[in-house]
Amino acid sequence: FNNDNGPFFTAFSAAWEAATTNGWDNLQELALSCGTVSPTPAPSTQLPTLPPTPGPTQVPTVPPTPARTEFPTTPPTPVRTELPTPFQVPTAPPTTNPTQLPTPLPTQLPTTAIPAADSCVDVDSLIHNGKTKDCEWVIINQRCQPYAHLCPVSCDQCECLLQKSVCSSGEDCCSGVCVAGQCACLSKDELCSSNDQCCSGLCRDDGTCAGGSTVG
Repeated sequence: FNNDNGPFFTAFSAAWEAATTNGWDNLQELALSCGTVSPTPAPSTQLPTLPPTPGPTQVPTVPPTPARTEFPTTPPTPVRTELPTPFQVPTAPPTTNPTQLPTPLPTQLPTTAIPAADSCVDVDSLIHNGKTKDCEWVIINQRCQPYAHLCPVSCDQCECLLQKSVCSSGEDCCSGVCVAGQCACLSKDELCSSNDQCCSGLCRDDGTCAGGSTVG
């Protein structure tokens, strides 16, 4: 058995150095003792080479203006030069009553106005083609369709207007339908609640209008 460990220590020393210095440059040998560090040198006591300048070496090129040399071109007006307009007294006292009465109410009702059911009355006069007519003329000439809304008593249409009468809404018409300013009727199979609403004059038990038409 060989007790010589020299080769082992030699190989171990080389391996240890390679392992501890890998990746490091400029390494120095480990000092065997800590050396003394010289203290930081004291600041220099040398005097300046040049004495300080006693004062500024350059004066302003132009001395400042001692006082304002220019005044405003026009001094402000000290007082108001124009007096206000004297108060004007009205030449006449105010009137106590309006000088003009309002214009009288129109004598003709609007063409689409429907008289209320509790005040069903005929108008006194109406205009047809620029001429003044009355409800008697409407009955004689069978003109209830265009003028029943103005002559509901004479045309017997106080409660509601019949088909083709002038209307402003469905509430004016017995059919409940107002189309293009005229009372219309409901066609076949449309929902209804009374015979007057249907063009056929028959509202069936199922709540729809029967077929056919009784209106020319």
